[in-house]
Amino acid sequence: FLRSMAAGHSEILVQSLEDFTNGPRARVLAFGFYRELLDSLPLDVARTLLLRKGVECARLLARHLPPPCVLKGKPVVPELTRFVLDSYGQDERVFREFSVGVHGFEAWTGERSEHATSQARLAELFLEDPSPIIRKWAREEVHNQLAFAQSARAREEREDFERG
Repeated sequence: FLRSMAAGHSEILVQSLEDFTNGPRARVLAFGFYRELLDSLPLDVARTLLLRKGVECARLLARHLPPPCVLKGKPVVPELTRFVLDSYGQDERVFREFSVGVHGFEAWTGERSEHATSQARLAELFLEDPSPIIRKWAREEVHNQLAFAQSARAREEREDFERG
């Protein structure tokens, strides 16, 4: 819907989003999960909004950015994510909001330690990214996920022992 609306009315869409992010309702973006909404925005609309509103808007949207992923065996940083992080990622709050949002509402099956290890391996693919902010995220993600995997593995072993 947003993509089709933006085709002929991008200025109206930008103005509506700008009004929303200026008002008291903007705080709802701190809660919940709006990645699909943000991902549905045409890139030019999102860029226009961010360029007009600056770092404050980037702080509101950062946790909802689509995360780096692997497509067809290659590491990919979605365009909007790269734009926001390259433009505003030096702001600590933007960076933290993005980092938190990567795992927002995440679910998995199996052992937590295995999942964390796989997340660390995924992040390793971005350690050589051209963007210094993406590399910073990748370093922190690898470190945090491996530490969490170690802690989860110890807990899993203890629980296995206690069950006998």
